[in-house]
Amino acid sequence: EAIHAYLQSLVEKGKISSPAWDAFTDKNLLDSIYKVIAYNSIIDGGDKDIAYVNGKDDFEKIQGVPVAFSNYPAGHMGTFFDEHGGEFARMAIMWLEYRIRGNKQYGQVFKSGTLPAEMKLWTLETKNF
Repeated sequence: EAIHAYLQSLVEKGKISSPAWDAFTDKNLLDSIYKVIAYNSIIDGGDKDIAYVNGKDDFEKIQGVPVAFSNYPAGHMGTFFDEHGGEFARMAIMWLEYRIRGNKQYGQVFKSGTLPAEMKLWTLETKNF
């Protein structure tokens, strides 16, 4: 919500015409976005996902704040159409349990970058924790 409010303020000031991510062509604006983000989890569908390169680029550029970059080889649509959201939902729930409820077990996963053994198809990169 904070980023949405920030982007809306830029629209109102006439600095951008749309808060959509594809509107960001100004390098200075992108750099400021990377500084605003507090905690971030990027979940991609593996290296065959059309969004993988951009997700990896975002992960590399975000500095000074905790960020997790996780991948599961499911492609761009992920597993959200699987029962209960599948593996993507599993990762998202782990992240939310950590960030919202302070789950220490899941927090350790992101702080260490080490996934539970049963998540062997996943990869996880973390930094700034």
